[in-house]
Amino acid sequence: MSCIRPIHAVGTLLVGLTFSVTAFGQAPPPDASTTRRDATYAPAERERKRLLIRYESDRSRNIHFRSDLRTFYLPHGAVLRYDPYSAEWALEAAYLARRAEDRANLLRLYRFRDARDRNARLLNRHEAAVREGVAHLRYGEIVPAIRALTLAAKLNQADPACRVHLAQARLARGNYTEAALALRRALELQPKLIYVDLDLDSYYPQPGMLRRYTEALRAQLAQRRATADEYFLLGFLLFQLQDYDAAHAAFARVAAVEPDDDLTRELALLTLPAGE
Repeated sequence: MSCIRPIHAVGTLLVGLTFSVTAFGQAPPPDASTTRRDATYAPAERERKRLLIRYESDRSRNIHFRSDLRTFYLPHGAVLRYDPYSAEWALEAAYLARRAEDRANLLRLYRFRDARDRNARLLNRHEAAVREGVAHLRYGEIVPAIRALTLAAKLNQADPACRVHLAQARLARGNYTEAALALRRALELQPKLIYVDLDLDSYYPQPGMLRRYTEALRAQLAQRRATADEYFLLGFLLFQLQDYDAAHAAFARVAAVEPDDDLTRELALLTLPAGE
């Protein structure tokens, strides 16, 4: 009995020491308010740590890319890590150059087609305006004819025909200076018109109206001081009416003022009287 008691006492002491050490090593039970606060801020803290780790990773990767001289960024998003003198890099560079050239060619083709379509629309509108102006002129509607033919002249700066008809409409209206300017511009665009019988009288409502307008112009110029362009208009109308002597006299007056005018010189030679 005496031997058992000390052993029992030692065992009790060891168990007590173990319990004391274990209880001393454990943390105290958490407070309820602390537990709720940690549960509230835990997701935000985890997100902050995740973003921090991602930032550090991206930063280290960018630093690595910038320090790597064999890393190349391409326009289509890929990254090459080849030697710039390698076959792979040469192939990629040729591909990018070809793509840029193809884009430039497509843009050039688009601009060409757009300009062609614009010109076609302008020419169609120009032809419609010429037909409209000539129709008004044939019906004796002078002001609408002037409006339509002026539009046609503005739509096509290289068309002499609409300017000849515009000169006819201006002549019928009595705007002799404007008629002379339109006629001279038409002959500048196409000088060979002086060798053609234009049959201008057929565009008026009645036969003989061209001669009537020409005589009115001659009477007007006889009463006032006229310009060289107005005498040029008179000479050309007389030339179309086959009154060559009177036309030559008008061209001679223009040549005296403008001796370097090639059109006047040529028309004066065409209407030169016999024996001169």
